[in-house]
Amino acid sequence: MKEIIKTLQTIDKLKNKPRYGWVLCGIKDPESVTQHSFRLAIVTWLFGRNALPKINVDRAIKIALAHELPKVREMDISSDWNILPKNGQSCIKILRKISGTTVAEKTKKEAEQLAREKKVMDDLLAGLKAGVRRDINACWLEYKLMSTREGRFVRQADKVETLLQALEYWGAKGASPVIGWWERVDTMVDDPVLLEFIKNINQFFYDGLPAVPELAFLLEIGKMKRKPCREFVSRGAKDPETVAEHAYSVAMATWLLGSGKHFGLDKAIKGALVYEMCNLYACKAVIRCEQCVKGGCAGVFHKPRFLKREKERIFAREYKKELQALKKLTLGLPSEFSGELIKFWDQCKRQISFAGTFVNQVFWLTTYMEALQLSKENRGFSTAKLYDQMRQYIYDPALVEFLETIEKKFLP
Repeated sequence: MKEIIKTLQTIDKLKNKPRYGWVLCGIKDPESVTQHSFRLAIVTWLFGRNALPKINVDRAIKIALAHELPKVREMDISSDWNILPKNGQSCIKILRKISGTTVAEKTKKEAEQLAREKKVMDDLLAGLKAGVRRDINACWLEYKLMSTREGRFVRQADKVETLLQALEYWGAKGASPVIGWWERVDTMVDDPVLLEFIKNINQFFYDGLPAVPELAFLLEIGKMKRKPCREFVSRGAKDPETVAEHAYSVAMATWLLGSGKHFGLDKAIKGALVYEMCNLYACKAVIRCEQCVKGGCAGVFHKPRFLKREKERIFAREYKKELQALKKLTLGLPSEFSGELIKFWDQCKRQISFAGTFVNQVFWLTTYMEALQLSKENRGFSTAKLYDQMRQYIYDPALVEFLETIEKKFLP
């Protein structure tokens, strides 16, 4: 368990890693590596169902989650950017230089970067069991080498997600640096479903046409990159993780802790990705005891002890609001995708499947890990009461052991 905790804590550093391309182009407070990886996983899920040639969507989602893991120690920088001198060139000049990169230069830098990243991955995954170590490493390599249909599709989807983010930053201005990202998409993308989506992006940002449902959905998902977790904000934590970052943490923890379980890991990972999507429109109620209201309670997430009937009433009210929020978010999307998304959310929320029950517990574990980290960074942010609440939700033997190991590591 200690090795899994160590790996998850290292992966957690991606929340504080800005994507360097945006930094180099002067974007203030750009998205983190984690935030990008989260939306890429959703892009992959949404469009991978209709990819040509056909792909294993579940495998592709895992590739999207794993594709930036070496950035825990490597700078988040592509082989394109590696050719550039650090002399403060303007973004436009930088992008022009990238466009003129020779094949030989790019091939050399890619080989050097791959060697460095392989070493990082070996170190990052060294303490994990052989099965999950091989799985994560293979997913990453499929992306880097484009050695499978899934790896190639995610590599293309990555360019599309980054183009969308560039347009969200700069819009469609005449002198916008976005031209560099358009060139990459034109060079890289050939999947028909992604090409059609790129056409939709162009029509929305440049021609003023309404956003198709898929684009409207992904623009809303992009807001999760910036939306802080309300559970922490309501208790005065400074700079807490965002909803997208927490969703990524839950998905990765589900992958590491759920490997070898007999409930369908791929379903669990999807459930982890969608578990908090409803928070875009429906905030979870923060229930406080009288001492909390008066400012005299030291507990975080401390809820009064309700009778079973009252707990059921509160759950039913929250469930209804969150379901309505998800239906609003997925309005107009292909029914196969929206139905699957809502189904996996429902299984986690109501704990009506083994995978859903497991994800629900992992959600609380990762919330607790973040709370413990915040207690180190924010004076007065206490987790004293949280342990009692956690034990109400966590009962899987392996997860109980994981929780107790965390306690020994963090608490005196």
